[in-house]
Amino acid sequence: MATNATRPQSGYDLPVYGLAEGLLYSIHVPALFCIALSLVCVVCTIAWSVHCNWTVGRVRFFHWTQGERNIVYLAVCDGGFNLVHLFDHAQYLWYADHVRPAWLCSLYSFVISEFIAAQHLLVNLIAVSACVTIHRERTVRFGRCDWKLLAYTFGGSLVLDVLCLAVGAYGPTGSFCYFDPVSGVLAHILLSVAPLVIFFSANVIVYILTYRKIYQEEKKHAQVLCQASSTAASSASRAARTSMLFVSAFFVQWWSSVVWGVWQLLEPPPLIMHQFATTFCNIGGVLNFGVFFLLRRSQPTVPAGTAYQT
Repeated sequence: MATNATRPQSGYDLPVYGLAEGLLYSIHVPALFCIALSLVCVVCTIAWSVHCNWTVGRVRFFHWTQGERNIVYLAVCDGGFNLVHLFDHAQYLWYADHVRPAWLCSLYSFVISEFIAAQHLLVNLIAVSACVTIHRERTVRFGRCDWKLLAYTFGGSLVLDVLCLAVGAYGPTGSFCYFDPVSGVLAHILLSVAPLVIFFSANVIVYILTYRKIYQEEKKHAQVLCQASSTAASSASRAARTSMLFVSAFFVQWWSSVVWGVWQLLEPPPLIMHQFATTFCNIGGVLNFGVFFLLRRSQPTVPAGTAYQT
C-alpha cells in the first residue's frame, strides 16, 4: 500500500529537472537565450519576405514562389513553437517549479506539439517534392492557396493533438511542457519519438537520392549541346538544391532530439544530451533565417516574387 501511495500519478509528482543539483539556471538560461534569438530571426525572416515581395513588388502572398511561401510557413512554425516555449521555460526558471495550473501546461504542450509536428511534416514534404522535381523535372503543386500542403502539415497532427489533450497525455516533463512522463509515455513514443526518428531517417534517404540525382543530371547535361534541355535540368537542379537547404537545417535542428528521444527509451540520458536537445531544437528560427539569407544573397538581382523556385 505504501508503494501505491507514493507512485507518481503525473509529471507533477516528479522533481523539477536539475533543481536538486543546482542546475536550474544552466538548463533554462541557455534555452531562453536560444529561443529569444530564434524569435528575433523569425520576425526578421517574415519582415524581410514581406518587404521583398509586397512592399517592393506588390506581390500577393499566394503569388510568391513556393520556396518563399515555405520559408514563411517554417517561420510561423518556429515562431509559434518558440513563443510558447519561451513562457514555459521562463516559468520553470522563475518559480523553480512545474508550470501551474495544469491546464496551462497542457495548453503549452498542445501548441508546442502542433507546431513541432507541422514543421516535421512540412520539411518532409519539401524533401519529397525536391526529389520529385529533380527526378521528373516538374514542380509539385499543392493546390489553390496551398490547401493540400496546409491540410497535410497542420490538419493531420491537429486531430491527434486534440486527442492527446482530451486524454491527459500532456503535462510537465521536468524542464518544459510536452508529453507527461507518467501519463503520456505511450503517446510520447507513438506521436513524438517514433515520428521524429521516421521523418529524420526518411529525409536522410531522400536527401541522398536527391543529391545523387543532381550530380548525375549536372554531369549529364554538362555534355549536352541542346540549350533548352540544359536549361530545364539546371532549373530543376536549382529548385532541388534550394529545398535541400531546408532539409539540411532540419538535420541541424533535430539531430540531438532524435538521439535524446531514443536514449530516453533505454535509460535517462546525461545532462549534456539534455543540453544539446534544448539548445538545437530551439534555434530553428536562426537556421531558417540563415537559409533565407543565403538564398537572397546568392540572387540579389532577381526581381521580387521570383527570387527562387522550389
